[in-house]
Amino acid sequence: MTPFLSSDPNTSSQSNQNSLLDELLTEPITQLLSSRCFLPSRTLTAAHIVFDGVVTCAYQPLHQVAEAFGDSAANERKTRHWFQKFRSGHLSLCDQARTGRPQAFDDEALQAAIEEDSNQTCGELARQFNTSSEMVRLPLDRLVKTYRLSKWVPHTLLEVHTQQRLAACLSLLSRHHSASIFNWVLTSDEN
Repeated sequence: MTPFLSSDPNTSSQSNQNSLLDELLTEPITQLLSSRCFLPSRTLTAAHIVFDGVVTCAYQPLHQVAEAFGDSAANERKTRHWFQKFRSGHLSLCDQARTGRPQAFDDEALQAAIEEDSNQTCGELARQFNTSSEMVRLPLDRLVKTYRLSKWVPHTLLEVHTQQRLAACLSLLSRHHSASIFNWVLTSDEN
């Protein structure tokens, strides 16, 4: 296996280890547990990789962490990824910001825009918020809104609508029971 971290005390790995330790101690635990950062077991695995001065390959900490925390704590590919990341000088345990469409969308702003003008389509809302129509559609599902008759309306029925549906069902059922099936059959002479 190719060594990634040197056990030579003359290298700069000691200063890198100290800076990572400082980062671990100064970052609030809520930030480490947030969705942008690694899971706690993975954080422990990454810290073990950096702080173990005699580690020369990814195989050693993988098995040591598996013995300590179980087989699901880390896999070999992720351990190799951390080795390469730490070797190149990136010692942060949090994920970097990624390019592409934003993962978060302001639901309150969307709700306010719909309440202001409920006749807007998904495309108009997407242009207003400078995003794709799919990024608008997903929060609308969370807000339980649907587009009916050129308006955004709630998915849930109001009491009036429920009563109207019940009355229609009862009238159809009573008409079915009162009329004979033979009244609905149309016969004709084929001559």
